[in-house]
Amino acid sequence: MTTNKNGQKKRLWDFEPVSKIKWEEKINQDLKGADYKSKLFWNSHEGFTAAPFYTQEDLQNLEHNAKKTIIDRTGWTCCEPIYETAPGDANEAMKTAIEKDSASFQIRSKSSWKSGMLGGDMYGTQIQKQADLDRLMDGIDTESVEFTFDSGMTTPALVAMMNNHPEKFNNPKFVFDPFTYIAERGRLPFDEKKLKEIVNQLVDQKNYKTLCADGLFYHRTGATIVQELALALATASEYLSLIDEEKKESAADEIFVRLAAGPLYFPEIAKLRVIRLLWDQLMEAYGFENPPKLTVIAETSKTNKTITDPHNNLIRTITESMSAVLGGVNQLMVHPYNTLESTPGNFSRRIARNIQYILRDESHFDKVADPSAGSYYIENLTSTIAKEAWEYFQTIENEGGVLQSLKNGSIQEVINRSKAEREKAVNQGKKVLVGTNYYANAEEELPDTIDAESFADSLELTDFEHDDSSEDLIQSLQNAFKNEATVGDVIEAMLKPEKVLYQVVEETRLGSVFDEIRLRTKSLSEETEIEPVVHLVPVGDVKWRNARATFSHNTLGCGGFKIDHPTGYDSIDEAAEKIEFGEADLFVLCSSDKEYEEFVEPFCDAFSDKGICILAGHPGDNEESYRAAGMDLFIHKGMDIPALLLNIQNDLFKIEKDHETT
Repeated sequence: MTTNKNGQKKRLWDFEPVSKIKWEEKINQDLKGADYKSKLFWNSHEGFTAAPFYTQEDLQNLEHNAKKTIIDRTGWTCCEPIYETAPGDANEAMKTAIEKDSASFQIRSKSSWKSGMLGGDMYGTQIQKQADLDRLMDGIDTESVEFTFDSGMTTPALVAMMNNHPEKFNNPKFVFDPFTYIAERGRLPFDEKKLKEIVNQLVDQKNYKTLCADGLFYHRTGATIVQELALALATASEYLSLIDEEKKESAADEIFVRLAAGPLYFPEIAKLRVIRLLWDQLMEAYGFENPPKLTVIAETSKTNKTITDPHNNLIRTITESMSAVLGGVNQLMVHPYNTLESTPGNFSRRIARNIQYILRDESHFDKVADPSAGSYYIENLTSTIAKEAWEYFQTIENEGGVLQSLKNGSIQEVINRSKAEREKAVNQGKKVLVGTNYYANAEEELPDTIDAESFADSLELTDFEHDDSSEDLIQSLQNAFKNEATVGDVIEAMLKPEKVLYQVVEETRLGSVFDEIRLRTKSLSEETEIEPVVHLVPVGDVKWRNARATFSHNTLGCGGFKIDHPTGYDSIDEAAEKIEFGEADLFVLCSSDKEYEEFVEPFCDAFSDKGICILAGHPGDNEESYRAAGMDLFIHKGMDIPALLLNIQNDLFKIEKDHETT
């Protein structure tokens, strides 16, 4: 036992502090002189690099004051998504949730419009006229319940309906972001003069938060943490540039930021702290004397969610929720674990709701403001991410702002490059999605489809003729809805897209290709009554054969194939005697590179006429000779796994292949 000079057990403060230099000397000693910065620094692929360790000394040089908390409040609002499409059904769902202590809801109600169409479509809850909004809110205390409307370009219509509603609303939020409309569709939602007019009229709606800087959209399209932050800030800055000078500072309070609660636990905590630092810098840059505090809402990510082994989504959601709360989010919405495959039922909604309640009521995450303040690691992450995000924000500003950058296509190019890197990492197995591209569960029952389609219905039309010449859009919409007009009747006053001129970005879900392959195997097996079986043939060196058999099991299991995984064979002949052959077999030789030169030929002699022969490992210079012996495929780290699995599917299901050709 370690004791001090008085023979007493040493306490923490009795130990001499260890300097950063001494830590570095110890690390270099353990690495035998190798540069630890090149070996141990973490390239996060999120726009920043993190060191393997930090000390108190690292807090001294931070640009922000690590001794001062960034978040000066405790607690957050637990928000619940509403999926029902009929206003009456949505109303009942909210009342049921209110009985379970919910007091905040997000309602999706967005419209689309295309040239040559009459009206367009509405997605989500069908709030098409004043009666729909009134039915939605019937019997609900709108002054105590909070609402967030994911309403897009339909926002002016919903604002007008809510102004007509007899009850007041408790500071509702509207996800209105015309710049993400441009990024998603490659066109302006209306001309730039109209853009400025609508932004200025929306900020005149006091006690409503009507301008959303939607970083979540960019996260869903593949943006890094740094890009998500910079684009959210650039969007906020673009709003301020459009707002009339005399009301800029007061209008800043109408802006809020929506971000993702993503999968990287500590960086996500830092991200949510960073956005407040960046906001303060932006307010200072605009010279505001009494800048408002920033409102930040977040949602658990969908980019890392899967339909294969979907209960893993629960675990992912829990860590995402924790990082959001520790990062100081004002409002958090947790998606149920099965939103990809169906409209969530009572069970998955209850579990999603209870995740937040457990964090609040059992784990007491609402008792401390900025609990990560002072952490060497998180404070340094905060500083590093803030620096990188501010630099990218300045790049966007120097290009003329987010609108001009979207027109130029520079933002789209950056995001699409990041998206491609993410997808490549998942497809090569460098980024693991448990149960999807690694550790697949062959016994699970898969759904018939992947993404549950968002409900859409045509916009209703009446004989009402709306006068678009009014300078007060909101008031004219209020009058229209009082006269029983529909959103379809007035859509062109809010959404009249310009020509498609710009590059776009599309949402990504990283495990989707593996989900699709698994579903394809299921479908083809049912159609042809053929069940593919992968027979692993571990022989030779025990260490190598076990490692490669495990790798092969995990890789080929992602295709939905049944795996025969024996402990090992003493020889190829023994394997050939014991394996029971079927209609669609794959045989995988698992051994060491050195022994492959001995095993490949007898392996192919035994199995090449029985099915597909695969070698586990990179063949190197021996590829040509191994193929000549009868080896069909090679699996190894760094390969494109989906391409391999699709190739195997097409070889195994010859009936389907012929059918496709026909």
